[in-house]
Amino acid sequence: MPVRKTVRLSPADDETLRRLYRSYRIPIDQYRGRPVERARLTDAFNAATGQQLGAETLLHYMIRRRKDGKWETFDGDHRRAKPVPADLFSDEEWRIVDRLYVDFGVGADTFIYKSKVATKFAVKVSAALGRAVRPDVLAAALVDRRKADALPRLGPDAGFEDIDEVASA
Repeated sequence: MPVRKTVRLSPADDETLRRLYRSYRIPIDQYRGRPVERARLTDAFNAATGQQLGAETLLHYMIRRRKDGKWETFDGDHRRAKPVPADLFSDEEWRIVDRLYVDFGVGADTFIYKSKVATKFAVKVSAALGRAVRPDVLAAALVDRRKADALPRLGPDAGFEDIDEVASA
């Protein structure tokens, strides 16, 4: 997968994004499954800064900062998203999704800020399961599964999106 460069924000624009992020109290991982709130954050940031950045770019920026230990945390004091239904997939379907996930070779966080990649994976999952699975719901389910340490681990070279992430691995 090609290397994705993280956008550079001025200190003022970074602070604007942080202020908006804190005021909305929605964790980064939940934005993929909350398209209305994702658009609201993006629109508010662009209006406040005069930028024309997309939601994927802003989410990627925040995720990179978080991975570097340089982003806000809510320490549990955030707006809760509706949980992914526990019965979204049967045990057999999860085995299929897990196998496809490993074969696809892209980390779960990537689906949060790369809608085309999330859609491509959702099409594969939908075809394998014989039913439609929305990309945003699938992304949220995969992130939840990763956080519960139930998602298979990818190889050491899989999922990297930034050259600096590869260098620090």
